[in-house]
Amino acid sequence: MKRPQRLESAKTWLETYEGNKIVKAYRKRYGVDVECAFTELEMLGVPIDPDYKERVLESVAAQASAKRQKRARDRARQADVWSQYEDDKTALERAGEYAYCDMFRPLVAQDYAWYAPPCWSGT
Repeated sequence: MKRPQRLESAKTWLETYEGNKIVKAYRKRYGVDVECAFTELEMLGVPIDPDYKERVLESVAAQASAKRQKRARDRARQADVWSQYEDDKTALERAGEYAYCDMFRPLVAQDYAWYAPPCWSGT
C-alpha cells in the first residue's frame, strides 16, 4: 500500500484505535519502518513526544549497527576458519564431509544384488 492509501486508511483506523503503543501498532498494521510510522503519524496530526521519537530512532540505529557488526564478525570468523586449510580436500575432510563422492560412479552387480529378483540372476 502506498503512502496516500495508507494515510487515508489510517484516518479511520486512528478513530477506532484504543491502545497506548500507537507507533508500534501503526508499524505492525501497515508494514512500515519506525521512521515512516513517525512521519505518517505526524502527518495525520497525532501528537508525538520529541524525546520519545529521538530515543526510539537512536535505539533502532543502534540495533542496525549491532546487526551489521555481528554479520561482519561472522563473515570474518568464517573466512578465518577456512583459510587455515591448504586445499579444498583437506577442508572437507576436517569438516567431517567426504572429499570423494561416489554417488555418480557406475553401479556394479554387487551394488544391486540385494534388490535383484531371481530372474535377474542370469542363469
